[in-house]
Amino acid sequence: CVHPGIVEILEIAQKRVQEPLYLVLGGFHLFRKNKRYVQKVIDKLKDLQVQIVAPCHCSGEAAIEQFNQAFAGQFCKVGTGSILYI
Repeated sequence: CVHPGIVEILEIAQKRVQEPLYLVLGGFHLFRKNKRYVQKVIDKLKDLQVQIVAPCHCSGEAAIEQFNQAFAGQFCKVGTGSILYI
């Protein structure tokens, strides 16, 4: 769960690796955020050139669906027991 903010964490991570981030997986902590706020997060992840998103847990169902639509083909549905092959 990214309580400090998904965008802030990804910006720091990208500065450290100095290349686009391939996969962002976990609780994006957006369950209480409105659609407009979630869209700003989506736009920022696209600006950061994130290749695949896999929001779960505290991301909230509405935000997860919004990410699914925005990252069509680059969205991975995950939950307890999911297995990802990278």
